[in-house]
Amino acid sequence: MSAPAIFRCTSCQLVTREPPPCPACGAATTQVPPEHVVDGRYVLAGELGRGGMGQVYRAVDVDLE
Repeated sequence: MSAPAIFRCTSCQLVTREPPPCPACGAATTQVPPEHVVDGRYVLAGELGRGGMGQVYRAVDVDLE
């Protein structure tokens, strides 16, 4: 079974499980690619740093948003 779709607003960048339009500002949303979602809940939002032992990413918890 696949996880529910997660969307990101193209205007205010809100991450939500609500289908388009954005519940905060009414703008269009795009579906977050599945490879950017961890454990069906965390959306990777960018790399914070990297070093010899790996990489650290910033993530958004959709359930707390």
